[in-house]
Amino acid sequence: MLLHGHGCADGDAQPLEAAAWLEKSAQQGYFMAMVRLAEVRGRHGDPRGALKWLERAAEQRADPAVMHQLGLALITGTLPLGKGKDGTHASIQLACEKGRDLPKIGRRWLAEAAEMGHPAAQYELGRLALESLASAGFTSSGSASAVPGVRTHSGKVEGLEAETWLERSAANGHAAAASALARRYASTGQARKLMILLISSWRRWRHVSSKTRVALPAICFHEGTYQ
Repeated sequence: MLLHGHGCADGDAQPLEAAAWLEKSAQQGYFMAMVRLAEVRGRHGDPRGALKWLERAAEQRADPAVMHQLGLALITGTLPLGKGKDGTHASIQLACEKGRDLPKIGRRWLAEAAEMGHPAAQYELGRLALESLASAGFTSSGSASAVPGVRTHSGKVEGLEAETWLERSAANGHAAAASALARRYASTGQARKLMILLISSWRRWRHVSSKTRVALPAICFHEGTYQ
């Protein structure tokens, strides 16, 4: 309330006092205070403090959405802070920490959130696996693409991992995952899986009202795949 001026005699926000009360609550282990304090620290230009309290909140395993947020922040190096008073989305760059592989830690948090059933975390793991596959020089089928010293089966493992996470995310209603999975199936010639995905997607979204309807997965048919 104090952050937004509610309950103040003059109606003005008192962020310093609010932060002090939040920290007291967070120190006592209150989950939502930790999450809110991470945002406050970030908005006051304290990336280390923001990361500290977001990590403390995630360590409680109370909400996979927080674990997902932390994982993405560690991987990208940017912590979103939500909308400011002007309605624009704010973010803060995280500082590098010596001796800590932040992207690796971030993937572990994403994996935990994904195992807890968080659709966005499942989608991100699938997307990252596909990116890893592409950056290693593998084709969509998992075969090596002129990459000396790289074994083909490693690419197939990455491809299966990507499909597994995208399938789980799509089954939980994540439209971007369904779209990515459809492109994956199309590019690897998995016609039966593609048709099953399209049918299940149609069944899932046909009852959604026109105002909130999610489009069926946009499929990129690669040249020579499906005509």
